[in-house]
Amino acid sequence: MLKGWQVIEINRNQILLENILNALCKETKRDIFVILPKKKNERIPYLKKEIIKTLELIK
Repeated sequence: MLKGWQVIEINRNQILLENILNALCKETKRDIFVILPKKKNERIPYLKKEIIKTLELIK
């Protein structure tokens, strides 16, 4: 079971990655609609994967 500070850290990291993805998508004109996985432990890896895909669009 996660402690309170760990949940806050995960949420903070998730929000940070969402903001990074949003900024990159705007810059690359990538129009995506993100539906995060239901399992919380799969959300950050999913966001990282989408960030990497978007970074590859930068020339």
